[in-house]
Amino acid sequence: MRWAFLLLVLLNGAFYVWQASEKSFDRLQVLESREVARGNITLLAELADAGSPSSPVVASKPAEAAQESARDLKQLSASDSPPSAAVDGLVVAAEAEADVAEEECWFLGPYAKREDRFAVPPGLNLRWMEEEYRRGSDFWVYLGPFATSKAAGQVFEELRRKKIDSFVIRQGALKNAVSLGVFSDPERAQKHIRSMDKRGYSAAVREIVKYAERYWLVRQTYINEEGYRDGQEFLAARQGVGRTLDKKNCNLIASYRDLD
Repeated sequence: MRWAFLLLVLLNGAFYVWQASEKSFDRLQVLESREVARGNITLLAELADAGSPSSPVVASKPAEAAQESARDLKQLSASDSPPSAAVDGLVVAAEAEADVAEEECWFLGPYAKREDRFAVPPGLNLRWMEEEYRRGSDFWVYLGPFATSKAAGQVFEELRRKKIDSFVIRQGALKNAVSLGVFSDPERAQKHIRSMDKRGYSAAVREIVKYAERYWLVRQTYINEEGYRDGQEFLAARQGVGRTLDKKNCNLIASYRDLD
């Protein structure tokens, strides 16, 4: 009997809760319909005018408005953060740029003769190269050139009688000119021209550029390349009097001749 009495009490309690829930649900429907028409806050006086029982102030949001706000927040969050694929692309590009090392060109020398060259170990990107360089200039003072070799010979004979050293140039760009001397110093050449002018001869001067060859041991490499340190140590150990190891512009290699 005691269990039957307890069961009856539980059933009565459940029925009371259900009735209370139904009344609360009806009241919320009234409030929501007024929110849609007039706003988010329903006043107690408005409920009294509508014939509903007194109750505290109720504030709520319609379900649709809440869902729309949630969607807006989601879209805003997505727009504030770059897509993961774009972020990954930027990271990969930055890493690739950091891995790119500048090309370096090192020159050991100069060596005056081909015979000065020596064997180099493989795998260090070393090679011998020949450079043609301007060693200096000579300055050739002359008269003419004249129209014929006979005219040049007549001027030569005249100078010889005046005891002025000279000779007839028989070939080249100054063919049929009369040479008055070759000078290594441009000032001395100009002084000789002034001296000949005082004697009544209008002389001229031409610069003759002299070229020579010299040799370099060249290394074209990258600082992150395997064996970089070994190659630098090999070059540094072979410096000496008149020979240095210098880092130069790699464009110079195009003007050199490869000897390997």
